[in-house]
Amino acid sequence: MNEHPLMLDGWLEFNKYKWGLKPKRLKLKISDNGPTLETVIYLDNKGRIAMPRLNPYLPIVFHPTSTKLPYKLRYQWLSISELLAEKFKKRGLRSSVSFSPNVEDIRSFQWEGFLSEPRYTFFLNFPIDFNEIDHSVRKNINKAKTNGFYVQPTFDFQKVIECLSDTEERQGFSYGLTPSDLEMADKLMGEEHFRCYTVFAPDGEPASSRIVLKGNSIALDWVAGTKRKFLKYGVSDHIVYSVLNDLADSNVRIFDYCGANLPTVQNMKSRWGGELKVLYNIRPLNIRTFLSMGLRWFRNYRRKK
Repeated sequence: MNEHPLMLDGWLEFNKYKWGLKPKRLKLKISDNGPTLETVIYLDNKGRIAMPRLNPYLPIVFHPTSTKLPYKLRYQWLSISELLAEKFKKRGLRSSVSFSPNVEDIRSFQWEGFLSEPRYTFFLNFPIDFNEIDHSVRKNINKAKTNGFYVQPTFDFQKVIECLSDTEERQGFSYGLTPSDLEMADKLMGEEHFRCYTVFAPDGEPASSRIVLKGNSIALDWVAGTKRKFLKYGVSDHIVYSVLNDLADSNVRIFDYCGANLPTVQNMKSRWGGELKVLYNIRPLNIRTFLSMGLRWFRNYRRKK
């Protein structure tokens, strides 16, 4: 069960520490010899299911029986996912919740009255053929190397926050993380699973940082940031290249780029030639949801005018 980084004990404890949500493991089954479903949910102080900040999705692990027949596998999934959908309906959702990309059928949740919408991410599958990535990426990697930038694992989390903060200020958002938060995550998860990388300029100044959550076979691109003055040197691509090489030596099979929903993000990440994956987001059918949808429509309308 602990193969996925979002199901590690340390990650659950970090979410409890940082966001004040209670993690709860679920293992659902229909019968002793039937299919099972494992996941983790988080509960707020009212017992509602909540999505912790900076979590790309809730991990779902489905264990079917040994059958290879499509109609039986479909029946097993619908039967077991119905149990999960019922639990979601009984507890209620504080806000929207996303499921891991391996969940391709969410009809059980739709039948329980939840609204759903697709979201996107990129999977880079190992081994990666760097000859298939966009020429601009290879050019940036060479530029960073030529100018003396180098990548190292980082445990000075103040330097990591420097890079994250620069991107936050430039793009107008906030991760809400502090050096103490990163120290706690590192302590709870361990260096094998909580991997911090930083690109340094020739004089030792941190230029770009990236944190990856690593499981046994999949790694997630968690948070990243680059200082504005170093963008022109291609350091953002240089650090991704170094991260991928490091993960390749750790027997990781998939690098989840964690998000490709904005045009600028899609353009940046698609250059690496990954596989576009769909993940589903659900939300309750209530007034708050309709107000949120209306506000989103209004923002898009104003942007187009």
